[in-house]
Amino acid sequence: MSWKRILCPVDFSEHSRSAMLAAARLAGELGAELVLLHAAQVPSTVFPEGIVIRDAGLVQEYFHDINRRLDDWKTMAVAVAGRNVATSTVVGVPYSEIVSVAEQGPFDLIVMGTHGRTGLERLLLGSVTEKVVRIAPCPVLTIGLKSDHARSD
Repeated sequence: MSWKRILCPVDFSEHSRSAMLAAARLAGELGAELVLLHAAQVPSTVFPEGIVIRDAGLVQEYFHDINRRLDDWKTMAVAVAGRNVATSTVVGVPYSEIVSVAEQGPFDLIVMGTHGRTGLERLLLGSVTEKVVRIAPCPVLTIGLKSDHARSD
């Protein structure tokens, strides 16, 4: 299998940073195209009658911050991959938007970070990565952070 297009969704967490660096290394080694994607949810309030978007200035500032952070991450990825990296921002439910972008790309691989939540925390919060793994149109490589705590059994 030859991976030529790699999608790396980022949420700017440390887990996401580890996945981005792994995706950049992989893209560099394979000569693949790498796209960093941020799936944003617009700051809003939900009422039974509909959704109200908060202050337009706040939304503009939110997207300005996202673009600035994506540019910073792109710089890191380019340094690791040794090649150009594209960025994209979509608005909506993250797992759904990630899968949609992967389908439309089309992409050969998705590289994502995982927070490693288990049990009740995972059940209550859900997992974007887990949902993407279940419905993605291509393979998904998940990258976790190594624990700082030594485990002894």
